[in-house]
Amino acid sequence: MTSIGEILSKSAAVYDRSRTQLLPCFDGLYGTVLEVIPFAPEEPLKVLDLGAGTGLLTLFLAEAYPNASFTLMDISEDMLAQSQSRFPDQENRFDFVLGDYGRLDLGGTYDLIVSALSIHHLSHEEKKGLFARLPAALADGGMFINADEAAADTAAISKLYRANWLTRVQRSGLDPAVIAAAVERRTFDRPAPLNEQMGWLADAGFSEVACWFQDFGFVVYSGVKAL
Repeated sequence: MTSIGEILSKSAAVYDRSRTQLLPCFDGLYGTVLEVIPFAPEEPLKVLDLGAGTGLLTLFLAEAYPNASFTLMDISEDMLAQSQSRFPDQENRFDFVLGDYGRLDLGGTYDLIVSALSIHHLSHEEKKGLFARLPAALADGGMFINADEAAADTAAISKLYRANWLTRVQRSGLDPAVIAAAVERRTFDRPAPLNEQMGWLADAGFSEVACWFQDFGFVVYSGVKAL
């Protein structure tokens, strides 16, 4: 069976090209991440991007926080190669780590840990385990923000989430082959209900756990490591 890492590697070179059409709420999802960060733009933040892929989220953050430094972690070597090509000649600002963040030591200490459209690939137990490990990698007062896919509380509503997504994508005018590849990738998705994910953050010791954005099955939620 093809793994999600292999599928992502196959699509790495064209992954961003159709992202805005494959993600109907693109602006709201990524824009909300930038809006909820509680740090001033000039601060020299240390940021960890989990499942960084081609570095798209890091790109937005790097432009908004010019003094920040970034560690990008991903399971796909080809995806990381794409992210490295996005940030040429900036070795002192960007580090790239190949590996499975669901199991690797995350290092630290970071002011901000972010992820976009990645953590839903983990099993629910792996999600809970990751959330439990996040506080050790964050500075006091540091924040974790996840822009991701969430399931509904019932299978019927989750099915409606998927149907809505497919209808909107089909209306975008994308090549049917591109849509078919995205549908294949989504067979590997293992989203958990939003309330469960926020509960796991609270159980891990995060405070101020909140959901800032939701568009059907796409959400942005966060938690703060208590001082």
